Amino acid sequence: MGALRFVVAPDEGKSIWLEGIGVDFKVWGEETGNQFSIVEHPIEPGRLVPPHVHSREDE
Repeated sequence: MGALRFVVAPDEGKSIWLEGIGVDFKVWGEETGNQFSIVEHPIEPGRLVPPHVHSREDE
């Protein structure tokens, strides 16, 4: 069996948002014989880590 190749454009795939965290489904398991899938997770700024500073580091 030859290698699988995928080209997925940035605007392709199914996207959903779950309270500030996105899920972009790019490659489905069914497309790879259930070997793997690929998703991207766009996250709103400040969603996981609140704004903060490091007082002991040069930022």
